[in-house]
Amino acid sequence: MSIKLNKNRNIEYLLNKYETKQPGEIWNKRREKKEGKSAWNMKQKIRIAKIMMGRLNINGGADKERILYIIQDIGDFKELCRNCSVEMVIATICFYVMKSNLSKIKLADYKVFKENKLTEKTCLTLITKMCDFYQKNL
Repeated sequence: MSIKLNKNRNIEYLLNKYETKQPGEIWNKRREKKEGKSAWNMKQKIRIAKIMMGRLNINGGADKERILYIIQDIGDFKELCRNCSVEMVIATICFYVMKSNLSKIKLADYKVFKENKLTEKTCLTLITKMCDFYQKNL
């Protein structure tokens, strides 16, 4: 039996496609037992972070790894802020990493932060809560 693959789609792409939930696909018990809802949520957060990093021109490998590490380490964003969306928390983490590298960065200079309704007050609150999270979990 021979399998014909489109040259544009490699095997890794197809494996990843069939391992993750696709739009319109029903979440069933078998899949939930296999990978769990929390694993799927983490994949979504990482996917959102990669899109946001691309829009913010975060190209450095160390910066990308640092952002992804913080996202995976925190896990449940509701511990940081109950009223904040996932995108808002990820945008704050990206801003924190960018600000630690270059102190001249402002929220108003980037469209991504405006789209996610990230204000200085919200950003300061989330960064403070991230610091508290790391102090408690050391």
